[in-house]
Amino acid sequence: MRNTVGLTRIFLAISLVILAVVSTSWQGVAEGATLTVNTTADGNDGECVVDCSLREAIALAGSGGTVNFATSLSTPHTLTLGELVIDKTLTLSGNGTTTTIIQASTTPGTATSRVFNITSG
Repeated sequence: MRNTVGLTRIFLAISLVILAVVSTSWQGVAEGATLTVNTTADGNDGECVVDCSLREAIALAGSGGTVNFATSLSTPHTLTLGELVIDKTLTLSGNGTTTTIIQASTTPGTATSRVFNITSG
């Protein structure tokens, strides 16, 4: 009986840790969620906790979600990791044509690749 109680406690403790990890990694994935881009760096660490790049926000937003840009961002978003794939219904809401700029090259007017690859949505 003691072994069963001990094993049950260990199982419950492990289950709680797994649940905490899973719920943290799903941050921002809910349908209709709104994420705010707060960096112009083109990174992807898989979460929007401290910094949230456009690439991360697009990847983490659930279908029907919205990606906003922080009003403090005024420099271009230069894609260094390739095109942005959008495969769901998603709203991108910028801060105006002179403030929210997404480019595929550091040389204005010169594209080295496409910016968006919209496969569905």
